[in-house]
Amino acid sequence: MAMTEDMQSLLAADLCRLLRSNGLPTRILAHDHNYAHAPAAALTLRMARERLGGCVDGSAWHAYEGTPDNLEHDEIMRLPIYITEQTAHSSRPRHACSSAPSAAAWSVANVTLGP
Repeated sequence: MAMTEDMQSLLAADLCRLLRSNGLPTRILAHDHNYAHAPAAALTLRMARERLGGCVDGSAWHAYEGTPDNLEHDEIMRLPIYITEQTAHSSRPRHACSSAPSAAAWSVANVTLGP
């Protein structure tokens, strides 16, 4: 199912009200897609801010299709940015791919996990 930016911001508003009215401090992240889709994310964040004030806690990104430079937009940069998906297969050194544990250890050491 595809959701427009307007639908996403309405969902965030409803989710925020539901979570907060039940005393849950769960973070709400907007977008969760590739860098190349930053303009759509900026629109979603702006619409959510206008509807909710400060209820959206940040944006989530997949670290491919585009570059981090795509995120240089005021609406995106004003909130924390989370990387929620990254394969890192192209830049990982060969020794880091020798086993699943070494691949996981390399990723933890080289990928930012949150703010």
